[in-house]
Amino acid sequence: SRDVATNALDIDKSNVKALYRRAAAHRKLGDVDKARNDLKEALKIEPNNRDVKRELISLKAELDAFKKKERDSFGKAFKNASIRGLYNDKEEATEKKKKKQAQKKKDDEAALQKRKTKWEDECVHRMSLDEPLPAISYEDWDTAEKKREEERETERKKVKKAQDDQRRLEKERLRKEAKRDSDNDNDDDDSDEEIMKELQKQNLRGYKKTSDGKTTSYFNHEQTAEGKALIGDITPKRLESGSGGDCNSTVRSSAAESAWNTAGTWEERDTTEWCTEALRKRLLSTKVTTSPGADGAASVGYTGSIKEVKDLSGDASFATASGKKKYIFDFHTELSFQISVPDADFG
Repeated sequence: SRDVATNALDIDKSNVKALYRRAAAHRKLGDVDKARNDLKEALKIEPNNRDVKRELISLKAELDAFKKKERDSFGKAFKNASIRGLYNDKEEATEKKKKKQAQKKKDDEAALQKRKTKWEDECVHRMSLDEPLPAISYEDWDTAEKKREEERETERKKVKKAQDDQRRLEKERLRKEAKRDSDNDNDDDDSDEEIMKELQKQNLRGYKKTSDGKTTSYFNHEQTAEGKALIGDITPKRLESGSGGDCNSTVRSSAAESAWNTAGTWEERDTTEWCTEALRKRLLSTKVTTSPGADGAASVGYTGSIKEVKDLSGDASFATASGKKKYIFDFHTELSFQISVPDADFG
């Protein structure tokens, strides 16, 4: 029926009945996805077809039940695996506990056998004496033996404590002697240590003592009495009108150098802004005129002039060194010019 429905759909793709029949065939064959696709296609063509709706709902319910069954089966598998893991851990812990108990039981039995052997030796010793002593039961001997063991343990601890106390007292004595010797050495070296500290203060790197006892850096210059006398009174004073000399007399002869540049070393000043504006004005005012017949030219004269300074960039400066000026400049320009002849213009 699936092939028949497919042939019918090859002829008419909008045949709802053929889509329905092929979907039913796909479902029976287990191809749920193809069945669902055919039903959805049929529902697009006839949205109110109840048979198609019923089949699609039934198919969805079947698919949901199948998915739930798969989830349940997977969940059960994981749960069983987890239970088996927990059971194995518990079983392993139980096994370890059993082994530990068995080992403890074995050790207790060995200790008991050893004590019984010791008790038997004690009984043989009693009977081998010139005046045999009465036999003793294991319980009485074990009680007496435990008491003797406790007494021996107490005595052992007492001896150990006495030895520890003796070692502690010896260490304390040696420490006090060492401290007393150290104190004596310190008393002898106190004067030397004070001298060394004072020398360290005096020779502290990067610092020095001033005449008034203050500590300051080596960069701080303290004037001597001779220096103060040579300089004289430098207290700021009020200038009265007419009391000063000619201010121009203090101006350097070379105006190109700064007042601080008394040694006449290299000094450079930027004049880019002024030079750019001055060059722009000069270019716009530039005009060249040729005389008639000059250099083989025609019988008329030509006049060339700058119409526009489109671009002017660069820098300029002047430098002074040893009282000499050096002018440094570098400019680039783009110009629009005009050449004129009588009754004609060329640009």
